[in-house]
Amino acid sequence: MPTRIATLGRERRIATLARRVFDIEGRPRGEAQRRAEMALLRANPQLATEAGFRPGAAIVVPTVAGLRPTEAVSMAQADARGLTEEARLRLQTGSAVITSRFALSEQRSKALRAQLSSRAFRQEVKEALPEALPLAEAANARLEEEQATNRERSAAFQAGIEQALDAVQALQDLAEQEQNS
Repeated sequence: MPTRIATLGRERRIATLARRVFDIEGRPRGEAQRRAEMALLRANPQLATEAGFRPGAAIVVPTVAGLRPTEAVSMAQADARGLTEEARLRLQTGSAVITSRFALSEQRSKALRAQLSSRAFRQEVKEALPEALPLAEAANARLEEEQATNRERSAAFQAGIEQALDAVQALQDLAEQEQNS
């Protein structure tokens, strides 16, 4: 079944986007609005942050029981162009999910390392369990190593996604050349 897609306009909030892509008018607005927003966020995790709202970016419009998509939504076509567009969209959506997980991991590691390195924490450990101080230092060093590894993995992942998107574009170009000849 082809994927329903829409292109972001000037929306900056998930609530506004939900009203643009789903026919919510005339319904008990609160519940329908909430279901539409949750479905959009599940299908497009990048929309959880303001940075995810890039004008012109394609998004997946999921099926929501009891709600119809508006005219702003189109179906990915079953021809070569539609299939490559759908592949590109799915790559971008998957990439956004994984990239956000890398970022979250980086934030958590930074926060934990800051806590392990803080003078107050070290003083508390020294007073309560002096033998645990070397363990805290080892944990901090291990977290630093994991952060470096995760940065490398994130960069490799981003490079892989870029290569995949380039390959999809090459397929799309080939399909268009074939169609025009």
